[in-house]
Amino acid sequence: MPVVVAEDPRDFFVWVPPENPLVQHNLVRVGCFIGGPLDPADDDPSKLPYQPNPIKHEIMLTPFHTNVMKHYAIEYELDVHRWHRDRNLPSRLHALYLLNSEYDAEQYARSHPEHVRGRILKVGRTAGKYRFSLHDTSWIDFLRLDHSLDRETFGSICDHYWSGTTVANRKLQSRGQPWTAEPSLEVLFYGQIDFPDRKL
Repeated sequence: MPVVVAEDPRDFFVWVPPENPLVQHNLVRVGCFIGGPLDPADDDPSKLPYQPNPIKHEIMLTPFHTNVMKHYAIEYELDVHRWHRDRNLPSRLHALYLLNSEYDAEQYARSHPEHVRGRILKVGRTAGKYRFSLHDTSWIDFLRLDHSLDRETFGSICDHYWSGTTVANRKLQSRGQPWTAEPSLEVLFYGQIDFPDRKL
């Protein structure tokens, strides 16, 4: 999906953890969430706070370390891939994660029950200029499985994710077994989203 840049007000959905202090402050007191850097050039992966160690072959890693770093390493590599592929796309490490419709929000809850447990669904409305793109988070779920992927396969999954294609009718393998999933669409959003209803 191409990047959408607009100013017309529109609604998005988001699952929020009501006990989170940042949610309580930003949603209840301030009334908005803001995603993305103020300067578009600031979503360059080289400006991220955590960078891969250039001498990683000399580092001894335990399974604990690997588990701690795995998700960030995937996100970092995805962002580098985005930067080289299409710099107009919002960065996963800077964007707000929103949902395009109530249907998409419910589908996300079905495919990610652990993530939405204890959260409530809120509707927000854009304020001012914004930019977003739509992607299938099931590709990310596949990358996070407990398996190894060669660089070519990892790059292919990144291409599918950033192009906006879904996992529908895709035949994937994980550790020699077929893997399938329903598409679960997410919005990567730069801009401000206001909450008319601030109650949690």
